[in-house]
Amino acid sequence: EKGEAVYPRPFGTVGNIIGTLVQIGGKHPSDYEGPGLLLKRFELEGPIEEWPPPSRHALLGETDLASGSVADAEHILRKFLPRAFRRPVEEAELFAYRDRVGALLLEGRDFESALRWALVAALCAPDFLFLEEPMPGEEKRLDAYAIANRLSYFLWSTMPDEELLSLSASGQLTEPETLRTQVERLLQDPRSKALTTNFAGQWLHLREIDATSPDTKLFPDFDDYLKTSMVRESEIFFETVLHEGKSIREFIDSDWVAINDRLAQHYGIPGVEGSTFQKVSLPADSPRGGIMTQASVLKVTANGANTSPINRGVWILENLLGIHPPPPPPAIPAVSPDVTGAKTLRQLLAVHASDTSCKACHKIIDPPGFALESFDPVGAWREQYRFQGSKQMLPVDSTGETAEGQAFSDIHDYKAILLGEIDQVSYGLTDKLLTYATGRAMGFSDRPEIYEIVEQIGHQDYQLRELIHAVVQSDIFHQP
Repeated sequence: EKGEAVYPRPFGTVGNIIGTLVQIGGKHPSDYEGPGLLLKRFELEGPIEEWPPPSRHALLGETDLASGSVADAEHILRKFLPRAFRRPVEEAELFAYRDRVGALLLEGRDFESALRWALVAALCAPDFLFLEEPMPGEEKRLDAYAIANRLSYFLWSTMPDEELLSLSASGQLTEPETLRTQVERLLQDPRSKALTTNFAGQWLHLREIDATSPDTKLFPDFDDYLKTSMVRESEIFFETVLHEGKSIREFIDSDWVAINDRLAQHYGIPGVEGSTFQKVSLPADSPRGGIMTQASVLKVTANGANTSPINRGVWILENLLGIHPPPPPPAIPAVSPDVTGAKTLRQLLAVHASDTSCKACHKIIDPPGFALESFDPVGAWREQYRFQGSKQMLPVDSTGETAEGQAFSDIHDYKAILLGEIDQVSYGLTDKLLTYATGRAMGFSDRPEIYEIVEQIGHQDYQLRELIHAVVQSDIFHQP
């Protein structure tokens, strides 16, 4: 469009500006097929929100910073400190901060700088920076305020709200029914997306999506749109299993995926249009479904040019089964792919694993990785290996046999084997959730209760939501 478009309203981001300009004429940016748009210069005028902001009024109330007194500082700190420390504050604690403000005023400081000192000191205090919990052995159970903190940071990754603190003050929060109600409330709140971003991001290694860059010659179609779609698929999948009351079996295999147009193209699934993610049913013969075959997982377990059954095997053992294989013996060289394409890594592994010091571990590690060999380093399906600078096109072999002697011919068979070990999968996920929720690794003494949780949720179809409830109700969650 010719001329100058003026929008007399604040924009949140530069992206909003560009998006708005592109929509001139009623077109959405993703549908725009016209000439490109070049922005040479633009200006933002501020403040872009009302001043003073609501947060300032929530902190200061009606206090005038130009004429504030020690009494005003005490009033502000009496509201601020319990929220910052996430617990009731003793009068002696309050007076220590208040008296420091008074001392600074006597030294000639203005009220604003004196109050600022107290607020900064509180935000630098261990009471604010750390979750205050007794040392193991000092107390057998956490108090209600510590439970409120642990629960809120588990599901929201932030401090407890007024309702949680109020229930802590009344002592009701530690009651099982109240706790279950609060878990449901927190999960239904938009802030529970933090559980997906932080827990799923750590559990599935989604944060490592940029750790490697796919070889542009081998994978020229890989782009940022695909990469961000990969991560979002895994996040939406986790949220769907959680909020639709689905079983953790879905993490192993599912008859649906949550994808957009870019992932549909990548997976070879027809009929999906637009950048919005949608739940799509899979045909019975599709190799997709579950998390093992999502492009994000397949990418973070590859190096950008080659796949490794070892890396992918270890990922499945540790993240899905809760099994931690021992580290390789010292002085044993790593197995590197044959860049000439003369031999597959599987063939090289066969020679490597013939060493008696390596055979026992590779018998456990390699089979899960072999099951995923039909997926390339960016998660696309393949029938043959590709090697840069080589014309060799060796066939992919995704067969194998587990350490327990169960043979599989492809990813379908291997998923069926894992579904038969759903209690072990439940154990692994429970261990991960408890570690995330409590901030400590699970030890040998925790195993009996973890097994009890697995048995409990087995009677509830292994629902992920019920697993979270079981974790919060467990003694492990309520202990230092």
